[in-house]
Amino acid sequence: MYISVDDLILRFGEAWLLDVSDRDDDGQADQVVIDAAIRDADMVIDAKLCVLYRVPLASPPEIIRRISCQLARYFLSFTPTENVNEGYRDAIKTLDDIRSGKLPIDASRVEAPPSVFSGVRVLTAPKQAVLTDENLMGY
Repeated sequence: MYISVDDLILRFGEAWLLDVSDRDDDGQADQVVIDAAIRDADMVIDAKLCVLYRVPLASPPEIIRRISCQLARYFLSFTPTENVNEGYRDAIKTLDDIRSGKLPIDASRVEAPPSVFSGVRVLTAPKQAVLTDENLMGY
C-alpha cells in the first residue's frame, strides 16, 4: 500500500476518517473499509502507471502518496463534495501527466516491449508460372 491510515488522518483529520469509515456506527473507524479504499486507490495508480513504471512502486515518491490519499478520500466518500471531486480529478490528471512523461518520477521504468517485428524478414518468391508449350513458344 502506498499510504496508511496515518497518512489519511494527517491530510484530512481523524474526525473526517471516523465519519466516512464507521459503517457499523460503533464509534470506531472500520479498518476493513479504509483498507478497501486504499487498495482501490493503489489499483488506479498501478493501472495508470504500469505502462511506464514497474508497479507496485517500490519506493513511491511523495507525489504518489498525495495522489493515493486523494483517491482513497474519494473512494471513502458516499456523496463526494466538490472539493473531494476536484481532488479526485486532480489526482487522475497528475497520474496521466506522469504516465505521459510530462511529470517524470523517480521510479523503475518497465522495459520497452519487444517490437512486433524482430528484424527477421520472411520473403516469398512470386508465384512461378507453370511451363507449358504455349508459354514457351518462341524460345
